[in-house]
Parts: sequence; structure tokens; C-alpha cells
Amino acid sequence: MYVVLSGAVEILKRDKAGNNGPLTTLRQNAFFDEMSLFEHQERSATARIKESGEFLVVTKVAFDRMMKNDPAIVNQMLLVFIRTFSQWLRPTSSLYAG
Repeated sequence: MYVVLSGAVEILKRDKAGNNGPLTTLRQNAFFDEMSLFEHQERSATARIKESGEFLVVTKVAFDRMMKNDPAIVNQMLLVFIRTFSQWLRPTSSLYAG
């Protein structure tokens, strides 16, 4: 997982024709590739540096170590994930409201 400390990252998604199109641009305090901490699946998008900056890298090994040694930090991270995912899902949910 990566946390943007400064700079910007563009997230791209491959369409059915095989072309990468922009989904969003992430800036300070945003995170991406968080799913890699929980599942061993192929990445669902591509990240490309848009503005140089600094990034915090949280590996699966480091995350697992934090779960064991400092679960309070992991609980805080999980709360941020849940809030962020909720914000992402809310607009999608409204598309299916009948």
C-alpha cells in the first residue's frame, strides 16, 4: 500500500479496448493499492506519478507485523479504509436506488 505524503499520483484503469484511462488523481494523505494488504489478486488499476513527491510504503509484511505488535495502529488504519470506501461507494449506491 502507498500513502501520498506529497506530490500526486494518477490512477488509471484499462478499458475493454485495452487502453488505460484516468480514474482519479490522488494527492496528500490519499492512499492506493490497499487491497494488496488483504488479498493476493492482480491489481485492478495502474498508478502513475503525476507530480513528484514522497510516498509512504506499507508492505504486507509490515502490515502483518503491525497487526501483531501494535493492533491500535491497524485499527486506526482500518477505520480510515472504511470511511474512505464508504465515501467511494455512496455515489455508486445512489445509481441503483429504485
